Amino acid sequence: MWPAKRGLGAEISYGTNGPHLYLSQYDEAKPWQFARCRNQGFDFQVVQDSLIELQHPIKQELAREQSIHVHGNSNLVSDVPVDLLEQFEWEQTLLDNELIYDPTVADIVQIAKIKRHGSSSDDDELCELLFCSGGAMGTKLIVRHVERQTGVLKYDENQKPNEEKDQTVSIPCPVQQKSCEMELDSKIHQIEVFRNSTHAVYQLQFQHILVRTVRSLYLIQVIVQKDSSIRLKTTNHLVCDDFHEFEFSHACVDPYQLNRCAVIDCKGNWLVLKMSRKDRTFTRLQKGVMLDLDDMSKFKRIKWLGNADEILLVSRIAVKKVNLETETVTELVAGNFWSNMRDYTSFDSDDNYGLLLTSRELILVSVREGFKRVLAWRHFLSPFDPSMRFVTKSVKDINYVLVYSAIDPVVFVFQFKFINDLPVLLHDPVMVRTSGDESALGYQIAFNAKVQGSEDEDDFADEDEEYIYDETSMTIFKLTKDLSLTQEILSHKPCCLKLASELPAESSPEDKDNSDQPMYNAPFRKDVYAFKKFPPFKRLAKAMSYYPTPLADSDEQLAQYTQQFRIGKDERPFNLSGRAKAINVFKFEEYGEIVEQLVDHCRSIGLDLTSYIQLMVRMLLPITPENVDKITDIPTLAQFVQDFYFDEADIHRDIVTRDLALSAHTVLDPERERKEMIDARNAVKSDKLQSILADWDEDYEEYVLQDEEYDGLKPKVRHHSRFDSQADNWSQPVIRLTQSQAPAPTPVSSQNAAKQKLSQGLHGSKKRDFASTQASQSQDSQSQTNGQAAASEASQIGFSASASASASFAESQKSKKKKKKRKGGFA
Repeated sequence: MWPAKRGLGAEISYGTNGPHLYLSQYDEAKPWQFARCRNQGFDFQVVQDSLIELQHPIKQELAREQSIHVHGNSNLVSDVPVDLLEQFEWEQTLLDNELIYDPTVADIVQIAKIKRHGSSSDDDELCELLFCSGGAMGTKLIVRHVERQTGVLKYDENQKPNEEKDQTVSIPCPVQQKSCEMELDSKIHQIEVFRNSTHAVYQLQFQHILVRTVRSLYLIQVIVQKDSSIRLKTTNHLVCDDFHEFEFSHACVDPYQLNRCAVIDCKGNWLVLKMSRKDRTFTRLQKGVMLDLDDMSKFKRIKWLGNADEILLVSRIAVKKVNLETETVTELVAGNFWSNMRDYTSFDSDDNYGLLLTSRELILVSVREGFKRVLAWRHFLSPFDPSMRFVTKSVKDINYVLVYSAIDPVVFVFQFKFINDLPVLLHDPVMVRTSGDESALGYQIAFNAKVQGSEDEDDFADEDEEYIYDETSMTIFKLTKDLSLTQEILSHKPCCLKLASELPAESSPEDKDNSDQPMYNAPFRKDVYAFKKFPPFKRLAKAMSYYPTPLADSDEQLAQYTQQFRIGKDERPFNLSGRAKAINVFKFEEYGEIVEQLVDHCRSIGLDLTSYIQLMVRMLLPITPENVDKITDIPTLAQFVQDFYFDEADIHRDIVTRDLALSAHTVLDPERERKEMIDARNAVKSDKLQSILADWDEDYEEYVLQDEEYDGLKPKVRHHSRFDSQADNWSQPVIRLTQSQAPAPTPVSSQNAAKQKLSQGLHGSKKRDFASTQASQSQDSQSQTNGQAAASEASQIGFSASASASASFAESQKSKKKKKKRKGGFA
């Protein structure tokens, strides 16, 4: 390996070639070999006219559903509180925010090759499929058949060498018509395919995939018929409530024993399962927990580590290894100091090496003996972005790593290769900006294939020709946060795409109307997609620029199509909820008051209202006093109405009954019903009890306070400061003093109380008795000479003066008992 410090490996970055070795036995012309190369690898960039939108965003799907008005009974329309609507809008804004990140979301875009049903193991019978999530809520598993379409990458004449010709390649193009969907219980967070560890190409040996949702784990069988039709079937199902009732965070398939899988929840509880097709259940083999009290994130990853007996557990702050045979746990990395973990995976070409992405570096590790750093690249990306992840693909001994983030459409392409058993970075990370500014949930890489035997650039190969993967051009699939799936091609040189499925210019208009052709490099338009008027790709590529505008004939057809919706359209509002504020009536009494106000208002403007209940009584019953007296309550009225509308429909009878019941409330006298209830209760009472109640109410007069009297009883609240005088008048009940009452004690001020305490402390018991006697005599003389003044003062001060005097007297009594004052602290 490269010479480096122990435990750090070779550290490289921009402007640093890293360690180097003198290896003249491999190349005498260039004996020095560096860990970072600059003149190798490929500088990828987006191919012009190569953007395809395979799946439309959720917002446009929801807008299409909301534009459909359901016309029905107006009674179904009810008032929704404004607070509830604001809460819904806030939650929708929160979910659409690009800064909201769910760490439990893993790879939800996958490409796999599956054998056709009933075929042999030959590679010719393998069918390439694209798996992704979709639907309005992301709960649908969508599987599309991928067909290779031949095209030409035409290079720029000014930049390409003279000896290099345009390249003919086969491009993977998912077909919308050959797709299949399955609705699951909750939102899909991960799709894992079965991968054989000895092959670089993804192959489903048992035609199964593993799908993880928020609350469940599914084992789904994928059946591809000979006519390329797809059928999905659930064989095993595991709910998180059956484990530890926590949300699943990650799942993986054992690449060494394809009938085993492992799952871990957000609290670190992991479980190894064996998949059984007979009883359609998961058999639990081993379980454990990744306990770390400092880890508060839901981010957890579980992977097999180089062999079938060891698994790797990854959290934000630690990487641990679990040996399934010995059931021992070893901590390999502690990442709570300088950087945190972001993602981990193993190479497809070599299981002895893996990639660990942290907030600071992209590290190539060797898992052959432990977990050893071999090569580390300092990427200088934001260390505070928890959504950084990567996807890998190996072609021709080159490991391509696509690092992306959920908050930025820019992706970085790394290219690793082992040269002379030494890991080398072939090229500096290539920064590629994909189309659109939406947040990405996942990427997937599919390499194009060269068409062999094509000498001329205008000659296109047949389907039976041999295809080999081309490392100079790749196709990337991007799934955004609003579940919009796009396809784009990257090439190592500036070029534009020309497909072989070009229709001749003299084709008929019927041939132009081909809805199976996807529209390349054009912004998605809901109305055009609904009308299914897609021009052929080749004519669109020639007539449009990089961001083209629709053709004139498409605009005319679209205008004719939209004009059909305007014919017969009712311009009146569907309901009046937006024109006037709804009246929330919760009681019949409130409804009666509203009707009475309506009657008074109509009379003021010269309108006469007729009682609907009386009109219906005249229609239903003969006009006799006996029948009118029968209708004394709402249930009786409703019974009459139901008898009258007995032969009508139930909905019509219920509506009329409701209206009559509400109208009758303003006509029926509630006092009459109350009087009948009282008479019924009195009839049950005994004569003695009735006489007692009659005597109780005899000579009882209800006295109603006048406004002046009521205002006089109200206490006046005043805000006093410490400068207010005690002589202020208060609105309290006045105490009237008579001659027989004892004189009120005069309030003792705080200063007099302090002087009295001081005198008591200095003199003996005799002086205390003499002082008390003198005080009592002076108090008696003062009360006799100024009795009227004391009464007047007491009448003004009221309860406040008495309360203050009592409080001062109590404090003076308490102070007599204290003999020694405390020193220090709070006294």
